[in-house]
Amino acid sequence: MMLNELSDVKDKLHVGAKLFITTEPSAETLEVSIAAICSREIAFTIPIKKGVYLPLAKNTKIEVCFYKNTGQYLFKTVVLRRILFDGKPVIICAMPPSLIKAERRKLCRVNTFFPVKITVLNTNEGELAGDTYNVHYINISGGGIQIDREDSKIIPLKLDNVVNIDFCGAFKMTGKTQGIVVRTPEKGKAGWGIKFTKISRYDRDKIMNYVLKKQLMNAKGNQSKQEE
Repeated sequence: MMLNELSDVKDKLHVGAKLFITTEPSAETLEVSIAAICSREIAFTIPIKKGVYLPLAKNTKIEVCFYKNTGQYLFKTVVLRRILFDGKPVIICAMPPSLIKAERRKLCRVNTFFPVKITVLNTNEGELAGDTYNVHYINISGGGIQIDREDSKIIPLKLDNVVNIDFCGAFKMTGKTQGIVVRTPEKGKAGWGIKFTKISRYDRDKIMNYVLKKQLMNAKGNQSKQEE
């Protein structure tokens, strides 16, 4: 994956934009939005978890991830202070000198191996029409998943089948996720390909946040190996 460092930070950020921040060292990912932007600082809304504000302490290091039609972006910053802005609490962070842009594809895909429960739905009624199968997916993007080839042998799917997707607690999904079978297993290759058809924007963003982080981690690992 190509990583590009961009200096036109303000051109990519705007007030009201939704972002995901990951705090260090807890590694908890939270959703915020941009409250204000100035030359050297940027203000984020204080994240809320289960209806409770989670004010971040001064000097907390955070990693910020966001998405635009032009790609996926990441930067690191630090909390400088907390203030009231327009009557609402915000955290003030240092404006990053640059952004890191991941590869151009809007819905990038990464390899993984996690459990998933797949249930065939009745495409006319939207009701369950088959058993639930405990299998694994071998890659994921914001657009869908691909089932492990060996696991695919136990699921009697067909093209255009509508399925319910249960990620078994991964990503802490907030709503139901459904998909449609768009790819059949091929000899020597991956298994069933499933495209998301019903997924909340929030849940999709959480998946894309995971994908971007894993891409960056893989890219940095490859870079380190090349330098050895």
